[in-house]
Amino acid sequence: MTETAAERVQAVQSLLEATAHEPATVKQAALEAVIPPPGKSDVGFLWKSFIVGLLVLTLVSIVGVLWAVLDGNAKTDAKTALLVFTPLVTGLFGLFAPSPGQGS
Repeated sequence: MTETAAERVQAVQSLLEATAHEPATVKQAALEAVIPPPGKSDVGFLWKSFIVGLLVLTLVSIVGVLWAVLDGNAKTDAKTALLVFTPLVTGLFGLFAPSPGQGS
């Protein structure tokens, strides 16, 4: 039996209403029974897609920075052009940095 999105929303809302005064662990277990958590392959695919997207955006921004800086226009400010590139690179590197919450 396939259920529609509206039926699933109704099921989750009724479940949350029924477990309103229960502890969080009970609510979590009940929600996982209704909506199973994504599998490792799904999560892995999402992370790979996210990283590939960041790499593509980084490459596009590198080309844009080079285009802006090397266009021969004296009015082009290289520092302003780097504003697009810097957050992408730091975000990409931040994904590979160890979590501060993890002890060494």
